[in-house]
Formats: sequence, structure tokens, C-alpha cells
Amino acid sequence: MESEDTGQAKRYLIPRRYVMVMLLGLITVSTYITRNCLTVTAPFFTNKRASNVTVESKDSKVCVNLRRERTNSQFDDRHIERYNWDLKDVDSIMKFFYLGYGLAHIPGGVVCDKYGVKHPVELSLGLTALGTLFTPVLIQKTEGNAVFLSILTFIIGLSQGILVPAAASMVAHWVPRRERATLSTCASIGMVAGAVINNFGTEAIIIAHLDWSLPFYIYGGMTLGLFLLWYLLASSNPHVDPNIGPVERFYLDIEMRGTVDHRNKKIPFCRIFSTLDVWCLIVIVSSFMCLWLYMISNMTHYLDDVLKLPLKVRQFWVTAPFLFMVMAAVGLAVLSDWAINKEYVNVVTMRKACTNVGCMGPAIYLVTASYAGCHRMLVGAFFIIAFSLLGFALPGFRLTFMDISPNYTGSLVGVCNGLAVVMGSFVKQFIDMVVPNRTLEEYKLFHWYLLFVTTAAVFFFVMLCDGTIKSWNQPLRPNKPATKNL
Repeated sequence: MESEDTGQAKRYLIPRRYVMVMLLGLITVSTYITRNCLTVTAPFFTNKRASNVTVESKDSKVCVNLRRERTNSQFDDRHIERYNWDLKDVDSIMKFFYLGYGLAHIPGGVVCDKYGVKHPVELSLGLTALGTLFTPVLIQKTEGNAVFLSILTFIIGLSQGILVPAAASMVAHWVPRRERATLSTCASIGMVAGAVINNFGTEAIIIAHLDWSLPFYIYGGMTLGLFLLWYLLASSNPHVDPNIGPVERFYLDIEMRGTVDHRNKKIPFCRIFSTLDVWCLIVIVSSFMCLWLYMISNMTHYLDDVLKLPLKVRQFWVTAPFLFMVMAAVGLAVLSDWAINKEYVNVVTMRKACTNVGCMGPAIYLVTASYAGCHRMLVGAFFIIAFSLLGFALPGFRLTFMDISPNYTGSLVGVCNGLAVVMGSFVKQFIDMVVPNRTLEEYKLFHWYLLFVTTAAVFFFVMLCDGTIKSWNQPLRPNKPATKNL
């Protein structure tokens, strides 16, 4: 645990809480890139190329007027050693990642709440960087042995599972309530940037340099750089940061007085699990996880199976909605903080309204897109609207963890998000069961299922979640405002 610093602070142009948020955003980008690097690169060194394998829809009456345009790959793979895998083997290996990812959530959240965020994140970044750098070496040295790669992927999953509760705990200890929606959303949109880089950057690097291992070294090196930045710049809370100015520390102490305790604390698990709000959060996070995983992983399949779009066009339509999602999320977060600070609306109402739109809205427009049939532009427009509305969830239920207990945000996120990851790991199997032939009618049925699940979860959350700070959050003593060196 870091020691409290009382010496003269250095002067920085950018407030330290903004520096912490920027670091969290960069870490989120790195997390999403390294997580999916194996999935994107695998088609280039396995026996089956993803771009050349198309699952033909068995519904011959769907979009018969649309012609599938095949694109020639620019990747010259004649001299690339291939391994006896297919894409199902890659999916099996990635299951070990999500197993480790989910298992690390609760212990990661507990450690961050008790001892601070700095050192757990250092461990996470270090293991992620080394694991990413070592992945291509392991594949080549073991000739693609899936057992060894599954073990390494499990370790990377364990390391990254710490980051989600750590980021939430960091925001709770650094960001005052009046800036909570804006800064928390800015820290979270890194996942969107990571998805965009994966959609375009990884494959572009491989094709340009004719080397599938290069993205691993680039992204692993970037993560090592982030490890160094975090080590030099990050602190778990304002009271242990030697670089924070006295004015900012005083401001944060006043804003968080009586609600946030930066000391080592005992986690009240019995009271956490006996609180109805926590179970409401488990339900809404799980439903959102299913919606998010489907939209980021299966939208490209829908564009291919139903609309028969070529690869480059699919990449554009998959990437463009993320940009609108970022604009919608940040814009709503700023509006949310402004409306709450002006007392035009209370915190609980704003969180529930954002959650309602962010969960039900995308599902509604997915159903609408499936009824648009073969109209490519119309379907693309509905997908953009769906992704934009998905961004409304960032200043919604994701902030309720901090609203009900800023002292134990890491543990709450560890419990709720960890259970949601376990449920989310079965999403792909359920999709394959409901959409085995990849027909329009099957997709339409699955979109109705998503709408039913999200509507039920939102109803449960809106009706039963109190959303106010809990009595078990109260610290043993409030933080004393720092008056020194003013």
C-alpha cells in the first residue's frame, strides 16, 4: 500500500484527476486490442482463412437480388507456416481467456478496495504485455500446440480481469460526484477505440508486412509503455499522490468528505449480497453484456450472411457505428453532469433514464433492422442508431456502483461484472443454437429474444433499484480536508 505524502507538491498544468482518467482510457484501449489479437490474427496462420470462409445462408429466398462480391486478399501467404487449427479451435482457446478473466474480477476488486489500485494494475499490465509478446513465440516453438496456448491465454485473462474493477475503484477515489458521468465515460470509451483498431489496424499491419506475429509485438510493446507510464504517473488516491496540487487535493477532499475513505477497509460481503440494488445491477449488467457481445462480434456476420456485403464494406459498417457511439456517450455524459449539478433532475432518475435507453434502445433498433430486410442503407442506418443508443448505458447503470458505494466500487464491479462475464461466455453457443443456418428469420428471432431480455432487465432495474448511497458504505472517519500550502 502506498504511503501518504505530505510534502510540497509539484505543479502540473493538467489536473491530476484528468491524468488518471487519461491513463485509464489508454489502458482500456490496450486491453481490448491485446484481448482480441489472437482472434484477428489466427486466420492468417491456421488452415482456414476467415476472409475466404463464408457460411452460406440456407434460406435461398432471402435477398436474392443482392450479389455477393468476393474480394481478393492482398496477403501473400505462400511462405507462411500454417498450423493444424480451424476457427473453432481458436474459439475454444479464447474460452480459457474468459474463464481467467471472470475468475479474477472478485479478488481483483477486493485487493483494489483494500490496498489501492496502483500495484494491482502494474501487475496486470506487466503480465498482459509479457503474455502478448510471448504468444507468437509459443505458437512457433510448440508448432501451434493448443494446450500450451490455452494455458498462456488463461494467464492473460487472469491479468486483464483485474483491470475492470480496478478502473472503477480508481474513478471512485479520484473523480468527484459532479464530474462522475463525464470522466467515467471518457475512461470507458477506450473499449470503442480498441474495437476500431482491431477491425482495421491489426489486419492492415499483417498485410503490409506479411507477418502475422507483428501485431503481438507492437501491442505488447505498447502495453509495456503503458506499464511505464502508469508506474511513473499513477497513484491510487489523492492522499498518496506526491504530484497533486494542494488546491485540487482540498477540492477533492471537500467533494468526497464523508463518503470516500482512502484507507485499508474490510469488505462487507454479507451486506453487499443482501442488498437488492446489487442483484439489480447483476441482472442489468448481465443483459447488457449479452447485448454488447452480440453487437460487437456478430454484426459483421449479419452484414455478410443477410446483406452479402464485401469485406471492406463490412469493415466500414462495423466501424462507423462506434464513432457515433462515442459521440452519443460523451455528449450524454456531459449533459447528465450538467443537469444533475443544476438540480434539474436527481441522480437516480438520470441513471435509470440512461440505462433504459442504453439497453432497450439498441435491441429495438436491431429488431427494426431485421424487418428492413435487404435494404442495405436502411439496415446500416438502423445499426448506427443502435450503436449510438448503446453509448447511453455508459453514464447509466455503470455509475450506479459508485452512487451506492464509492468505498467498495471495485468489489461491487468485481461481483457484478464477473458474474456477467460468466453468463456472456455462453452467448456465442446460444447464438449458434438460435441462428444455425444464418437466415434472416433466425436473426429476427434472436433480436426479439434480446429485446425481451433487455426489457425484463431494465424493468427489474428501474422498479427495484434504489440507487442511493448505502449505510454500509460509510467510512470509519471522513477524510480531513488538506489545508496545507494553500
